[in-house]
Amino acid sequence: MQPPVKMRKNAKQARAKQSVSTILEATTQLLERAEIEQISTNHIAERAGVSIGTLYQYFPNKTAIFVAIAEQDIEQRFNLVAEAIEKADGDLAEDATRQMMRAFIKSFADAKHNAALIRVLMATRSTAEARTLPVDAIAKLLAKAVRRSGATRALTETSAFVLTRAVLWTILTATIDAPHLLKRQEFEDELVRMVQAMLRPSGELEDLTQ
Repeated sequence: MQPPVKMRKNAKQARAKQSVSTILEATTQLLERAEIEQISTNHIAERAGVSIGTLYQYFPNKTAIFVAIAEQDIEQRFNLVAEAIEKADGDLAEDATRQMMRAFIKSFADAKHNAALIRVLMATRSTAEARTLPVDAIAKLLAKAVRRSGATRALTETSAFVLTRAVLWTILTATIDAPHLLKRQEFEDELVRMVQAMLRPSGELEDLTQ
């Protein structure tokens, strides 16, 4: 049996929301100076200035806290990408695509504890509640933007899913396995090239082996 990784209850009252926010912020601060394995619920409660009982009212264990932070971070990152898509204003030429990729990469490259949180999120994905992911909203926005642009090839639900997952998985695995790549211009260039290739009609695809 996998341990639960969701909050015990949703914080609805202002005081409860503040307690949860304080716990998440305290955990984020601890992650800036320690590894996940070194952090306990007692450390988090002490840093947050709450009792361990208060912490357990909302989170069954420390993994649930890390998952909440990871989901929060992912949501914020996708909001940045959504803004970039909206600003493209129907133009999905290379410059607009590059803006989207740059916003996405930058959001993953800037936080020290990214890799550890992503590992926790991926390891607990099967036990978390099924819900619509922010990337699904990005796929819909991207498909809508392509239709506005008048591109020859429209993105279907399937092709938008494949495109957004291809980008996300590339960035996630780079964050875990090769974080130095996130700082390279070549990494951004390759992602832009991949997206642009997927947006072209099949008959216009360039030979990517050259």
